[in-house]
Amino acid sequence: MIPDFVSDLRKAVGPDCLLWLPGVVGVVLDKYGRVLLQRRSAAGLWTPLSGILEPGEAPAAGVVREVAEETGVRVVVERLAAVTASPPV
Repeated sequence: MIPDFVSDLRKAVGPDCLLWLPGVVGVVLDKYGRVLLQRRSAAGLWTPLSGILEPGEAPAAGVVREVAEETGVRVVVERLAAVTASPPV
């Protein structure tokens, strides 16, 4: 689902402008070390939980929100594993 703020931004800048959208991916483990995955509706692939940060949202808060929205599971962030930049898509 595309957040409203992204749709509004796209309308304002047009279709040809690249948007930099910071996102988060959460690797959620249970007490047995199993990883919580979600099945993507578009392609049916299993992936870690992820999403786009809201404007002004800290990454830790964003991943907590995304995991709760997608699964109803409440998590506590323990550490940052990586910061990367992906090629434009």
